[in-house]
Amino acid sequence: MPDSLFSPPTGPDHQPGVRGSLLITASTDPDHHAKIARRLEPGALWVLGVTHPAPVPHVDTRGIGLEGLPRGTWPARLAGADSPLCRIPDGAAPRVIDLTDGPPALRLALVEHARPQDLWFVLDQDAAHLRPVTAEPAASTDRAPATPQAATPTIGLPPVVRHAATHDHMFHADDVLAGALLQLIHPKVTFVRTRDPERWAQADVVFDVGGRYGRGWKDGDTAPHIYDHHQRNGPTRADGKPFASFGLLWRELADQVTAALLPAAPPTVRHATRDAFEAEFVRSVDDHDNTGQSEHPGAADVIKAIRLHGPTAPPGEDTPAQAFDDAYLKAVAFGRQMIQRTLYKLQVRIETVPKVEAAVRAALAVGADHLVFDFDSGGAGLWSPVVHRLDPAGTLRWVTFDRGNGWIVRNVRTAHGAESLFPESWRGLENDTASAATGVPGTVFVHRSGFLAVHETLAGAQALIAGSA
Repeated sequence: MPDSLFSPPTGPDHQPGVRGSLLITASTDPDHHAKIARRLEPGALWVLGVTHPAPVPHVDTRGIGLEGLPRGTWPARLAGADSPLCRIPDGAAPRVIDLTDGPPALRLALVEHARPQDLWFVLDQDAAHLRPVTAEPAASTDRAPATPQAATPTIGLPPVVRHAATHDHMFHADDVLAGALLQLIHPKVTFVRTRDPERWAQADVVFDVGGRYGRGWKDGDTAPHIYDHHQRNGPTRADGKPFASFGLLWRELADQVTAALLPAAPPTVRHATRDAFEAEFVRSVDDHDNTGQSEHPGAADVIKAIRLHGPTAPPGEDTPAQAFDDAYLKAVAFGRQMIQRTLYKLQVRIETVPKVEAAVRAALAVGADHLVFDFDSGGAGLWSPVVHRLDPAGTLRWVTFDRGNGWIVRNVRTAHGAESLFPESWRGLENDTASAATGVPGTVFVHRSGFLAVHETLAGAQALIAGSA
Protein backbone atom coordinates (compact mmCIF):
# COMPACT_ATOMS: atom_id res chain seq x y z
CA MET A 1 0.00 0.00 0.00
CA PRO A 2 1.58 3.36 -0.97
CA ASP A 3 2.49 5.46 2.03
CA SER A 4 0.73 8.46 0.48
CA LEU A 5 -2.59 6.79 1.17
CA PHE A 6 -2.18 7.06 4.92
CA SER A 7 -4.12 9.82 6.64
CA PRO A 8 -2.59 11.64 9.66
CA PRO A 9 -2.21 9.44 12.74
CA THR A 10 -5.44 9.26 14.73
CA GLY A 11 -6.94 7.04 17.39
CA PRO A 12 -10.38 5.40 17.15
CA ASP A 13 -11.92 8.70 18.32
CA HIS A 14 -10.19 10.42 15.36
CA GLN A 15 -7.88 12.31 17.71
CA PRO A 16 -4.05 12.18 17.46
CA GLY A 17 -3.82 10.52 20.85
CA VAL A 18 -1.68 7.50 19.93
CA ARG A 19 1.46 9.42 19.00
CA GLY A 20 4.30 8.56 21.32
CA SER A 21 2.68 5.25 22.30
CA LEU A 22 4.58 2.03 22.69
CA LEU A 23 3.76 -0.30 19.79
CA ILE A 24 3.70 -4.11 20.09
CA THR A 25 3.43 -6.19 16.91
CA ALA A 26 3.51 -9.89 16.07
CA SER A 27 4.30 -9.21 12.43
CA THR A 28 7.90 -10.01 11.51
CA ASP A 29 7.80 -8.06 8.23
CA PRO A 30 10.23 -5.07 8.34
CA ASP A 31 8.22 -3.24 5.66
CA HIS A 32 5.13 -3.53 7.83
CA HIS A 33 7.07 -2.25 10.84
CA ALA A 34 8.16 0.81 8.91
CA LYS A 35 4.65 1.51 7.58
CA ILE A 36 2.90 1.24 10.90
CA ALA A 37 5.64 3.21 12.67
CA ARG A 38 5.22 6.03 10.17
CA ARG A 39 1.48 5.78 10.72
CA LEU A 40 1.55 5.91 14.53
CA GLU A 41 4.91 7.52 15.33
CA PRO A 42 5.48 5.32 18.40
CA GLY A 43 8.17 6.08 20.93
CA ALA A 44 9.19 2.40 20.95
CA LEU A 45 8.48 -0.66 18.83
CA TRP A 46 8.60 -4.21 20.22
CA VAL A 47 8.61 -7.01 17.63
CA LEU A 48 7.67 -10.51 18.79
CA GLY A 49 9.52 -13.45 17.29
CA VAL A 50 12.57 -11.48 16.12
CA THR A 51 15.53 -11.08 18.44
CA HIS A 52 17.15 -8.29 16.42
CA PRO A 53 14.52 -6.59 14.24
CA ALA A 54 15.49 -4.29 11.40
CA PRO A 55 15.85 -0.73 12.69
CA VAL A 56 13.08 1.78 12.05
CA PRO A 57 14.17 5.44 11.78
CA HIS A 58 13.44 7.54 14.86
CA VAL A 59 11.98 4.59 16.77
CA ASP A 60 13.54 2.58 19.60
CA THR A 61 13.16 -0.86 17.99
CA ARG A 62 13.50 -3.98 20.14
CA GLY A 63 12.71 -7.66 19.75
CA ILE A 64 11.64 -10.70 21.74
CA GLY A 65 12.93 -13.82 20.05
CA LEU A 66 10.57 -16.29 21.78
CA GLU A 67 13.46 -18.69 22.18
CA GLY A 68 13.18 -19.85 18.57
CA LEU A 69 9.72 -21.40 19.08
CA PRO A 70 7.73 -22.27 15.94
CA ARG A 71 5.10 -19.65 15.19
CA GLY A 72 2.27 -22.10 15.86
CA THR A 73 3.33 -22.34 19.49
CA TRP A 74 3.44 -18.59 20.10
CA PRO A 75 -0.13 -18.28 21.50
CA ALA A 76 0.55 -20.72 24.34
CA ARG A 77 3.88 -19.10 25.14
CA LEU A 78 2.53 -15.54 25.04
CA ALA A 79 -0.56 -16.32 27.12
CA GLY A 80 1.29 -18.00 29.99
CA ALA A 81 1.91 -16.49 33.39
CA ASP A 82 5.58 -16.01 32.51
CA SER A 83 4.81 -14.56 29.10
CA PRO A 84 7.64 -12.60 27.49
CA LEU A 85 5.06 -9.84 27.06
CA CYS A 86 5.65 -9.17 30.74
CA ARG A 87 9.13 -7.90 29.81
CA ILE A 88 7.62 -5.02 27.87
CA PRO A 89 7.49 -1.97 30.14
CA ASP A 90 4.28 -0.24 31.12
CA GLY A 91 3.72 3.47 30.99
CA ALA A 92 1.08 6.08 31.53
CA ALA A 93 0.16 6.32 27.84
CA PRO A 94 -1.84 3.59 26.12
CA ARG A 95 0.10 0.95 24.28
CA VAL A 96 -0.92 0.05 20.73
CA ILE A 97 -1.19 -3.67 20.04
CA ASP A 98 -0.99 -4.42 16.32
CA LEU A 99 -3.13 -7.47 15.48
CA THR A 100 -2.44 -7.50 11.76
CA ASP A 101 -0.62 -10.80 11.62
CA GLY A 102 -1.46 -14.21 13.00
CA PRO A 103 -4.49 -16.44 13.67
CA PRO A 104 -7.18 -15.67 16.29
CA ALA A 105 -5.31 -17.62 18.99
CA LEU A 106 -2.30 -15.33 18.59
CA ARG A 107 -4.49 -12.25 18.78
CA LEU A 108 -6.11 -13.53 21.95
CA ALA A 109 -2.74 -14.15 23.54
CA LEU A 110 -1.79 -10.55 22.83
CA VAL A 111 -4.99 -8.94 24.10
CA GLU A 112 -4.95 -11.05 27.27
CA HIS A 113 -2.02 -8.89 28.35
CA ALA A 114 -3.71 -5.63 27.33
CA ARG A 115 -4.72 -3.07 29.91
CA PRO A 116 -8.13 -1.39 29.78
CA GLN A 117 -6.62 1.79 28.33
CA ASP A 118 -4.57 0.01 25.66
CA LEU A 119 -5.64 0.25 22.02
CA TRP A 120 -5.98 -2.83 19.82
CA PHE A 121 -5.47 -2.21 16.12
CA VAL A 122 -5.29 -4.04 12.85
CA LEU A 123 -3.93 -2.52 9.68
CA ASP A 124 -6.54 -3.06 6.97
CA GLN A 125 -5.22 -4.76 3.89
CA ASP A 126 -7.35 -2.69 1.49
CA ALA A 127 -8.20 0.47 3.42
CA ALA A 128 -5.85 3.25 4.37
CA HIS A 129 -6.58 3.52 8.05
CA LEU A 130 -6.27 1.76 11.35
CA ARG A 131 -9.35 0.62 13.15
CA PRO A 132 -9.98 -0.51 16.74
CA VAL A 133 -10.70 -4.17 17.37
CA THR A 134 -13.27 -4.89 20.04
CA ALA A 135 -15.12 -8.08 20.95
CA GLU A 136 -12.30 -10.44 20.04
CA PRO A 137 -13.50 -14.02 20.78
CA ALA A 138 -13.06 -14.98 24.44
CA ALA A 139 -11.81 -11.52 25.37
CA SER A 140 -12.92 -10.21 28.75
CA THR A 141 -16.56 -9.18 28.54
CA ASP A 142 -16.05 -6.37 31.04
CA ARG A 143 -13.47 -4.53 28.96
CA ALA A 144 -15.05 -1.56 27.21
CA PRO A 145 -13.66 -0.16 23.96
CA ALA A 146 -10.90 2.32 24.66
CA THR A 147 -12.76 5.29 23.20
CA PRO A 148 -16.44 4.43 22.65
CA GLN A 149 -18.68 6.61 20.54
CA ALA A 150 -22.44 6.78 20.23
CA ALA A 151 -23.95 3.93 18.26
CA THR A 152 -26.77 4.66 15.83
CA PRO A 153 -29.95 4.68 17.96
CA THR A 154 -32.35 1.77 17.61
CA ILE A 155 -35.77 2.18 15.99
CA GLY A 156 -37.50 -0.66 17.81
CA LEU A 157 -39.57 -3.39 16.21
CA PRO A 158 -43.33 -3.52 15.57
CA PRO A 159 -45.10 -5.58 18.26
CA VAL A 160 -46.51 -7.85 15.56
CA VAL A 161 -44.70 -8.69 12.34
CA ARG A 162 -47.02 -10.29 9.81
CA HIS A 163 -45.26 -9.38 6.57
CA ALA A 164 -41.55 -8.73 6.02
CA ALA A 165 -40.07 -7.55 2.73
CA THR A 166 -36.56 -7.98 1.40
CA HIS A 167 -34.89 -8.09 -2.02
CA ASP A 168 -35.53 -10.78 -4.60
CA HIS A 169 -33.20 -13.04 -6.59
CA MET A 170 -30.00 -14.29 -4.92
CA PHE A 171 -29.69 -14.17 -1.13
CA HIS A 172 -26.80 -14.03 1.32
CA ALA A 173 -26.20 -14.87 4.95
CA ASP A 174 -27.22 -11.36 6.06
CA ASP A 175 -30.77 -11.36 4.69
CA VAL A 176 -31.26 -15.08 5.37
CA LEU A 177 -30.30 -14.82 9.04
CA ALA A 178 -32.27 -11.58 9.44
CA GLY A 179 -35.32 -13.47 8.19
CA ALA A 180 -34.52 -16.35 10.55
CA LEU A 181 -34.48 -14.00 13.54
CA LEU A 182 -37.90 -12.61 12.60
CA GLN A 183 -39.28 -16.10 12.11
CA LEU A 184 -38.00 -17.29 15.48
CA ILE A 185 -40.06 -14.65 17.29
CA HIS A 186 -42.87 -14.22 14.75
CA PRO A 187 -43.30 -17.74 13.35
CA LYS A 188 -46.25 -16.80 11.10
CA VAL A 189 -44.38 -14.04 9.28
CA THR A 190 -44.53 -14.18 5.49
CA PHE A 191 -41.66 -12.93 3.34
CA VAL A 192 -42.15 -10.78 0.26
CA ARG A 193 -39.05 -10.77 -1.93
CA THR A 194 -39.20 -7.84 -4.31
CA ARG A 195 -37.57 -4.62 -5.53
CA ASP A 196 -40.94 -2.90 -5.85
CA PRO A 197 -41.20 0.02 -3.34
CA GLU A 198 -45.01 -0.13 -3.45
CA ARG A 199 -44.91 -3.70 -2.11
CA TRP A 200 -42.30 -2.72 0.48
CA ALA A 201 -44.71 -0.09 1.79
CA GLN A 202 -47.29 -2.79 2.57
CA ALA A 203 -44.95 -4.70 4.89
CA ASP A 204 -44.49 -4.31 8.64
CA VAL A 205 -40.71 -4.72 8.31
CA VAL A 206 -38.37 -4.10 5.39
CA PHE A 207 -34.79 -5.36 5.63
CA ASP A 208 -31.67 -5.31 3.47
CA VAL A 209 -33.37 -2.96 0.98
CA GLY A 210 -34.97 0.46 1.10
CA GLY A 211 -31.95 2.74 1.36
CA ARG A 212 -32.89 3.85 4.85
CA TYR A 213 -32.71 2.90 8.51
CA GLY A 214 -35.72 4.23 10.35
CA ARG A 215 -39.47 4.21 10.72
CA GLY A 216 -41.22 4.98 7.48
CA TRP A 217 -39.90 6.44 4.27
CA LYS A 218 -39.56 9.93 5.65
CA ASP A 219 -39.34 11.60 9.03
CA GLY A 220 -42.70 11.58 10.77
CA ASP A 221 -43.86 8.25 9.32
CA THR A 222 -44.30 5.33 11.71
CA ALA A 223 -44.35 2.39 9.30
CA PRO A 224 -42.85 0.29 7.96
CA HIS A 225 -39.74 -0.28 10.07
CA ILE A 226 -36.83 -0.28 7.61
CA TYR A 227 -33.53 -1.99 8.40
CA ASP A 228 -31.22 -1.28 5.49
CA HIS A 229 -27.48 -0.60 5.72
CA HIS A 230 -26.34 0.01 2.15
CA GLN A 231 -26.94 3.76 2.16
CA ARG A 232 -24.24 6.34 2.84
CA ASN A 233 -23.91 7.17 6.52
CA GLY A 234 -25.61 3.88 7.36
CA PRO A 235 -26.07 2.63 10.94
CA THR A 236 -22.88 1.96 12.91
CA ARG A 237 -21.88 0.40 16.21
CA ALA A 238 -20.20 2.22 19.08
CA ASP A 239 -16.76 1.28 17.71
CA GLY A 240 -17.56 2.71 14.29
CA LYS A 241 -18.12 -0.67 12.61
CA PRO A 242 -21.15 -0.73 10.31
CA PHE A 243 -24.18 -2.87 10.97
CA ALA A 244 -25.74 -5.14 8.40
CA SER A 245 -29.42 -6.06 8.51
CA PHE A 246 -28.76 -9.15 10.60
CA GLY A 247 -26.97 -7.11 13.24
CA LEU A 248 -29.70 -4.46 13.28
CA LEU A 249 -32.42 -7.03 13.87
CA TRP A 250 -30.29 -8.95 16.37
CA ARG A 251 -29.93 -5.75 18.36
CA GLU A 252 -33.74 -5.55 18.57
CA LEU A 253 -34.42 -9.25 19.19
CA ALA A 254 -31.36 -10.52 21.07
CA ASP A 255 -32.99 -10.82 24.48
CA GLN A 256 -36.17 -12.39 23.11
CA VAL A 257 -34.29 -14.91 21.00
CA THR A 258 -31.90 -16.01 23.75
CA ALA A 259 -34.76 -16.29 26.25
CA ALA A 260 -36.77 -18.40 23.81
CA LEU A 261 -33.92 -20.69 22.74
CA LEU A 262 -32.13 -21.02 26.11
CA PRO A 263 -35.06 -21.10 28.56
CA ALA A 264 -33.23 -23.08 31.26
CA ALA A 265 -30.07 -20.96 31.28
CA PRO A 266 -29.51 -18.71 34.32
CA PRO A 267 -29.81 -15.01 33.43
CA THR A 268 -26.07 -14.38 33.78
CA VAL A 269 -25.24 -17.25 31.45
CA ARG A 270 -27.95 -16.22 29.00
CA HIS A 271 -26.67 -12.65 28.88
CA ALA A 272 -23.07 -13.80 28.43
CA THR A 273 -24.20 -16.11 25.63
CA ARG A 274 -26.09 -13.26 23.98
CA ASP A 275 -22.98 -11.05 24.08
CA ALA A 276 -20.70 -13.81 22.79
CA PHE A 277 -23.08 -14.48 19.90
CA GLU A 278 -22.95 -10.80 18.96
CA ALA A 279 -19.16 -10.69 19.21
CA GLU A 280 -18.35 -13.93 17.44
CA PHE A 281 -21.25 -14.68 15.10
CA VAL A 282 -23.28 -11.56 14.33
CA ARG A 283 -20.19 -9.42 13.72
CA SER A 284 -18.79 -12.10 11.45
CA VAL A 285 -21.88 -11.98 9.25
CA ASP A 286 -22.11 -8.18 9.31
CA ASP A 287 -18.41 -7.73 8.51
CA HIS A 288 -18.61 -10.18 5.63
CA ASP A 289 -21.71 -8.59 4.14
CA ASN A 290 -20.24 -5.09 4.38
CA THR A 291 -16.68 -5.80 3.23
CA GLY A 292 -16.53 -9.31 1.75
CA GLN A 293 -14.31 -10.50 4.59
CA SER A 294 -14.31 -10.57 8.37
CA GLU A 295 -11.96 -10.26 11.31
CA HIS A 296 -14.45 -12.33 13.29
CA PRO A 297 -14.61 -15.62 11.34
CA GLY A 298 -17.03 -17.36 13.72
CA ALA A 299 -19.81 -17.67 11.12
CA ALA A 300 -17.61 -18.44 8.11
CA ASP A 301 -18.91 -22.01 7.68
CA VAL A 302 -22.53 -20.88 8.03
CA ILE A 303 -21.98 -18.13 5.45
CA LYS A 304 -20.63 -20.72 2.99
CA ALA A 305 -23.45 -23.18 3.72
CA ILE A 306 -26.12 -20.52 3.13
CA ARG A 307 -24.52 -19.67 -0.19
CA LEU A 308 -24.84 -23.35 -1.17
CA HIS A 309 -28.61 -23.14 -0.58
CA GLY A 310 -28.92 -21.01 -3.71
CA PRO A 311 -30.84 -22.63 -6.58
CA THR A 312 -29.12 -23.91 -9.68
CA ALA A 313 -30.30 -24.46 -13.23
CA PRO A 314 -28.88 -26.62 -16.01
CA PRO A 315 -26.18 -24.89 -18.09
CA GLY A 316 -27.67 -22.45 -20.54
CA GLU A 317 -31.02 -22.15 -18.72
CA ASP A 318 -32.26 -19.33 -16.52
CA THR A 319 -33.27 -20.01 -12.94
CA PRO A 320 -36.98 -19.17 -12.39
CA ALA A 321 -37.68 -16.40 -9.89
CA GLN A 322 -39.82 -18.75 -7.82
CA ALA A 323 -36.84 -21.07 -7.40
CA PHE A 324 -34.98 -18.27 -5.60
CA ASP A 325 -37.95 -17.62 -3.31
CA ASP A 326 -38.34 -21.32 -2.51
CA ALA A 327 -34.60 -21.66 -1.82
CA TYR A 328 -34.70 -18.58 0.41
CA LEU A 329 -37.32 -20.17 2.67
CA LYS A 330 -35.23 -23.32 2.96
CA ALA A 331 -32.17 -21.22 3.76
CA VAL A 332 -34.12 -19.34 6.45
CA ALA A 333 -35.09 -22.66 8.05
CA PHE A 334 -31.42 -23.65 8.00
CA GLY A 335 -30.52 -20.27 9.48
CA ARG A 336 -32.89 -20.82 12.41
CA GLN A 337 -31.12 -24.09 13.18
CA MET A 338 -27.71 -22.45 12.97
CA ILE A 339 -28.72 -19.65 15.33
CA GLN A 340 -30.09 -22.14 17.84
CA ARG A 341 -27.12 -24.51 17.62
CA THR A 342 -24.58 -21.70 17.85
CA LEU A 343 -26.27 -20.21 20.90
CA TYR A 344 -26.36 -23.62 22.56
CA LYS A 345 -22.68 -24.27 21.88
CA LEU A 346 -21.74 -20.85 23.21
CA GLN A 347 -23.79 -21.51 26.35
CA VAL A 348 -21.98 -24.82 26.85
CA ARG A 349 -18.63 -23.09 26.39
CA ILE A 350 -19.48 -20.35 28.87
CA GLU A 351 -20.62 -22.88 31.48
CA THR A 352 -17.86 -25.43 30.84
CA VAL A 353 -14.63 -23.46 30.40
CA PRO A 354 -14.47 -22.44 34.10
CA LYS A 355 -14.81 -26.12 35.04
CA VAL A 356 -12.06 -27.08 32.62
CA GLU A 357 -9.82 -24.33 33.98
CA ALA A 358 -10.38 -25.57 37.54
CA ALA A 359 -9.56 -29.15 36.53
CA VAL A 360 -6.38 -28.09 34.70
CA ARG A 361 -5.16 -26.02 37.65
CA ALA A 362 -5.90 -28.86 40.07
CA ALA A 363 -3.94 -31.34 37.95
CA LEU A 364 -0.98 -28.99 37.58
CA ALA A 365 -1.00 -28.29 41.33
CA VAL A 366 -0.19 -31.94 42.05
CA GLY A 367 2.19 -32.37 39.11
CA ALA A 368 -0.10 -34.75 37.23
CA ASP A 369 0.57 -35.55 33.60
CA HIS A 370 -2.94 -36.91 33.04
CA LEU A 371 -6.07 -34.76 33.15
CA VAL A 372 -9.56 -36.19 33.78
CA PHE A 373 -12.79 -34.32 33.17
CA ASP A 374 -15.35 -36.22 35.20
CA PHE A 375 -18.05 -33.54 35.24
CA ASP A 376 -21.25 -33.86 33.25
CA SER A 377 -20.99 -31.54 30.28
CA GLY A 378 -21.45 -31.59 26.55
CA GLY A 379 -18.40 -29.38 26.23
CA ALA A 380 -15.54 -31.42 27.65
CA GLY A 381 -13.97 -31.24 24.21
CA LEU A 382 -13.22 -27.58 24.94
CA TRP A 383 -10.13 -28.66 26.85
CA SER A 384 -7.54 -27.94 24.15
CA PRO A 385 -7.28 -24.12 24.19
CA VAL A 386 -7.52 -24.10 28.00
CA VAL A 387 -4.73 -26.66 28.41
CA HIS A 388 -2.44 -24.86 26.00
CA ARG A 389 -3.13 -21.55 27.69
CA LEU A 390 -2.65 -22.73 31.30
CA ASP A 391 0.08 -25.31 30.70
CA PRO A 392 2.63 -23.73 28.33
CA ALA A 393 5.39 -25.90 29.82
CA GLY A 394 3.67 -29.05 28.52
CA THR A 395 3.32 -30.93 31.82
CA LEU A 396 0.03 -32.56 30.81
CA ARG A 397 0.37 -35.42 28.36
CA TRP A 398 -3.08 -37.07 28.30
CA VAL A 399 -6.68 -35.91 28.64
CA THR A 400 -9.62 -38.21 29.43
CA PHE A 401 -13.29 -37.28 29.20
CA ASP A 402 -16.71 -38.96 28.83
CA ARG A 403 -18.49 -38.43 25.53
CA GLY A 404 -21.55 -40.56 26.37
CA ASN A 405 -20.48 -43.65 24.42
CA GLY A 406 -17.25 -44.32 26.25
CA TRP A 407 -14.28 -42.58 27.83
CA ILE A 408 -12.01 -40.94 25.30
CA VAL A 409 -8.27 -40.68 25.91
CA ARG A 410 -6.50 -38.01 23.87
CA ASN A 411 -2.88 -36.99 23.75
CA VAL A 412 -1.82 -33.40 24.35
CA ARG A 413 0.49 -31.94 21.75
CA THR A 414 2.65 -29.70 23.90
CA ALA A 415 4.11 -26.30 23.13
CA HIS A 416 7.43 -28.02 22.48
CA GLY A 417 6.00 -30.23 19.76
CA ALA A 418 6.20 -33.38 21.87
CA GLU A 419 3.24 -35.75 22.04
CA SER A 420 2.26 -39.04 23.63
CA LEU A 421 1.10 -41.88 21.38
CA PHE A 422 -0.27 -45.33 22.05
CA PRO A 423 1.95 -48.28 20.99
CA GLU A 424 2.09 -49.23 17.34
CA SER A 425 0.79 -52.74 18.13
CA TRP A 426 -2.50 -51.28 19.45
CA ARG A 427 -3.28 -48.96 16.59
CA GLY A 428 -6.23 -49.47 14.26
CA LEU A 429 -7.81 -52.19 16.41
CA GLU A 430 -11.36 -52.42 17.77
CA ASN A 431 -13.32 -54.25 20.45
CA ASP A 432 -12.01 -57.77 21.21
CA THR A 433 -8.86 -57.45 19.13
CA ALA A 434 -8.12 -54.09 20.75
CA SER A 435 -8.75 -55.52 24.24
CA ALA A 436 -6.42 -58.43 23.50
CA ALA A 437 -3.65 -56.14 22.24
CA THR A 438 -3.90 -53.66 25.11
CA GLY A 439 -4.53 -56.25 27.82
CA VAL A 440 -7.39 -54.06 29.07
CA PRO A 441 -10.83 -55.67 28.55
CA GLY A 442 -13.45 -53.19 27.38
CA THR A 443 -11.18 -51.33 24.97
CA VAL A 444 -13.45 -50.03 22.22
CA PHE A 445 -11.05 -48.50 19.74
CA VAL A 446 -7.49 -47.28 19.24
CA HIS A 447 -6.94 -44.81 16.42
CA ARG A 448 -4.56 -45.93 13.73
CA SER A 449 -2.44 -42.81 14.34
CA GLY A 450 -2.12 -43.64 18.04
CA PHE A 451 -3.24 -40.26 19.38
CA LEU A 452 -6.63 -41.42 20.68
CA ALA A 453 -8.32 -44.41 22.26
CA VAL A 454 -11.77 -45.19 23.66
CA HIS A 455 -12.65 -47.42 26.61
CA GLU A 456 -15.97 -48.33 28.18
CA THR A 457 -14.96 -47.04 31.63
CA LEU A 458 -12.82 -44.36 33.22
CA ALA A 459 -10.76 -46.97 35.06
CA GLY A 460 -10.11 -48.74 31.77
CA ALA A 461 -9.10 -45.48 30.09
CA GLN A 462 -6.59 -44.83 32.85
CA ALA A 463 -5.28 -48.39 32.47
CA LEU A 464 -4.63 -47.73 28.78
CA ILE A 465 -2.48 -44.74 29.68
CA ALA A 466 -0.57 -46.75 32.28
CA GLY A 467 -0.05 -49.59 29.80
CA SER A 468 1.28 -47.30 27.11
CA ALA A 469 4.16 -46.02 29.21
